[in-house]
Amino acid sequence: MNDIMAAIGIEQLKLLEKENERRRQIAEMYREGLKNISAIEFLDYKDDRVSSQHIFAIKVEKRDDLIVYLKSNNIAPGVHYLRNDEFPMYKKYNLPNVEKVQNRLLSLPLHLNLTDDDIEYVINTVKKGCKL
Repeated sequence: MNDIMAAIGIEQLKLLEKENERRRQIAEMYREGLKNISAIEFLDYKDDRVSSQHIFAIKVEKRDDLIVYLKSNNIAPGVHYLRNDEFPMYKKYNLPNVEKVQNRLLSLPLHLNLTDDDIEYVINTVKKGCKL
């Protein structure tokens, strides 16, 4: 890393907590807005660490259908967590739980340019998409 990159990085670190707090707010809005949707399961945190919420992933039964529906409504979902046994270093391991979640994981948009209105739109569109 050169000095210019280091200087930029130092300045960006000053914004980190504020930006992480906004990501946590967005994630909480998603959790609150989608909490009573039976088709959606949230990922749990198993300890007392605080997430930066760089990704907001949910589990849904008809993930691919929901992806198509969200994209048709100008929402860009993602699939960020791929199965580990696809990577050469894990081929030798038996990972039975991978099948249970691989085709259910979906990441909702989560970035600092989202407005509260954008988040509400995503929530409402996900709700509609889960009823299809």
